[in-house]
Amino acid sequence: MWSMSCLTDPSLSEQRIELTKPVSMIYVIDDIFDVHGTLDELFCFTEVINRSSSVVGFIIHMHQV
Repeated sequence: MWSMSCLTDPSLSEQRIELTKPVSMIYVIDDIFDVHGTLDELFCFTEVINRSSSVVGFIIHMHQV
């Protein structure tokens, strides 16, 4: 529903679909994180996400140079 509130124009149907995919994945990861993770697993998972964010930021920066 979040994508429908952001992209209200009927002509943006494809964009709503593409926005819904990563948002849905985030919801799934969040639910798994909340329900099934042990403290050690969650710490490791958080570290991986933080590292991947740094790498993505670095790659974007290098493409802008």
